Amino acid sequence: MSASPRDDDPEAQNVTASKQSEAGVLSGEAPSAGTQNPKQDVDIVDWGGPNDPENPFNWSATRKWLITGTALLGTLTVCINGTAMTVAAEQINEEFGISDATFPNSYWPVTSWSVGGALFLMVGLPLMEDFGVRRGFLATYIAFVLFIIPQALAKNFATLIVTRFFSGGCVSILANTVCSMVCDMFDGEERRTVPVGLYIWLYLVGQSIGPVIGGAIIQHLHWRWIFYIQLIWYGASFPFFFILIRETRGPVILRSRAKAIRKKSGKQAYTQEELDASPLLPTLFLSVKRPFQMLFTEWVIFSFTLWSAFSFGTILVFTQSVEQVFVSLYGWRSYSAGYVQGAVVIGECLGWLATLYQKRLYIGSASRNTKQPGTPIPEARLYMSIVGSFTGMAGG
Repeated sequence: MSASPRDDDPEAQNVTASKQSEAGVLSGEAPSAGTQNPKQDVDIVDWGGPNDPENPFNWSATRKWLITGTALLGTLTVCINGTAMTVAAEQINEEFGISDATFPNSYWPVTSWSVGGALFLMVGLPLMEDFGVRRGFLATYIAFVLFIIPQALAKNFATLIVTRFFSGGCVSILANTVCSMVCDMFDGEERRTVPVGLYIWLYLVGQSIGPVIGGAIIQHLHWRWIFYIQLIWYGASFPFFFILIRETRGPVILRSRAKAIRKKSGKQAYTQEELDASPLLPTLFLSVKRPFQMLFTEWVIFSFTLWSAFSFGTILVFTQSVEQVFVSLYGWRSYSAGYVQGAVVIGECLGWLATLYQKRLYIGSASRNTKQPGTPIPEARLYMSIVGSFTGMAGG
């Protein structure tokens, strides 16, 4: 029999407790409440104060706008993929033996593009928020370009419908990434107003100008060149995105900093988020569930989502119906009908100028706020939208 330590011998008690703890760790048992937690030796990595130069909020205005401008260029150009082909519906129908006599079958490629965008956006963008904007953007961009190739080489109508579902999903992620970047770099509502306004404007312009560009192409070339030229443009743009799009998510930057410290010094350096992180699958599930939960439980979000959906839907209806009306009723050529969409682009430019005035109204409302003095009134953002709904949406 081995002798047990005396109750009045603290040193012997510590040695025994240490051996029991080591045995528990080796056997896979959880340490008891009185055992020292190994995580207590971990260095917590965080920003080095409020002026940390690696914090995106502290980047120079030039750097912020360079990244934002590059992402805004992506928003404009990738949206063109959605509607540029609409002016070629007649040629595509003829080549693939599709008829619009009893049902507008030529609408399917744009419909599948829109459905893919709605579904992918709800899943892809939240994952980018958690795992990194830069890597998510570049990976999605490569997938987007790859899905344009079969659109250019399609041998049947079904190929167009299926591949455009996935390209539409990629576009929804790429075009909306800039909104996340703006929130990561620009602090406060006043600083975010202009870049967010530019994002919405270019998102709309990209879809509206698609038929104009498509019309210019089919006036001189075969309809497949709509996609060939997109491949050339998107391929040439990739190096700029690769160089200029930087990671803007603060938690992701801190995780990279902690990883570099561990690699260089061997210290147990982690961010607090890493220490508190849940397993991968629950994290993925939470990221995907969160936007759906907010959409159907937050009525303000639900209402504005319907409003946005109606606005985007109106633009997509224009891209399909304008050609039908002007070609079938007035005998215009398809490319000429595509040029009509330029009028919508002009209207969107005027609408964006109105948002600049709306910003002044919103910021100025802070002086009239009696409940929270110095804070802008949320409803003050709606003034110009009411005018736009009547004169623009309904009147147009």
